[in-house]
Amino acid sequence: MDRFFVRFLLTGALLSLLVSCKDPGRYKHELQVLDTLSAQLNALHQLIRQNDSAYNRSRIRSCEERMAAADRLLPDTIYDTGLAGLLMAYADACRLLRLCADTLADYSRSLSESRGRIAGLQNDLKKDIADEKKAKEYVLQEKQIAENIVNSLKVLLSTREESMRKFDSLDPLVVRESARLDSIASMKK
Repeated sequence: MDRFFVRFLLTGALLSLLVSCKDPGRYKHELQVLDTLSAQLNALHQLIRQNDSAYNRSRIRSCEERMAAADRLLPDTIYDTGLAGLLMAYADACRLLRLCADTLADYSRSLSESRGRIAGLQNDLKKDIADEKKAKEYVLQEKQIAENIVNSLKVLLSTREESMRKFDSLDPLVVRESARLDSIASMKK
């Protein structure tokens, strides 16, 4: 009986030794890809933080305040089509700036989630506890998600830049027209 128990223990120890022998280079390529993705996502996160600055948010706020002031000052029917066109273009630029800011916030959340998944996958691969069959699939999936975010950000940031240029060109005109409407309204009182 003791012999059987000793053999059982030796067999168990041998099996556990065989199972615990890990190939340190088994996930080397996947870890390199994940390291690259992690660095890329960190750079994208910094880019989003730069483009969602307090200065940009204050510009959006001032745009919305000017639109509200212009709406208060305008009569129900606008006879000046030039002013109406100016205000519509300005409102469109404000709307796009707000939409871009909201979308940047969504991308920031997506990046944080993706960074968390990548860190977890890296940890699993380093500890060699990942499912070998699905590890490559997960890496490819995260790589595709990162590529989608990069492509979407390119479009979003170019749209934002166009809107910012439009806003910058229209803002002085709207300020001047708002001051003119304000002076007309104060004369009527």
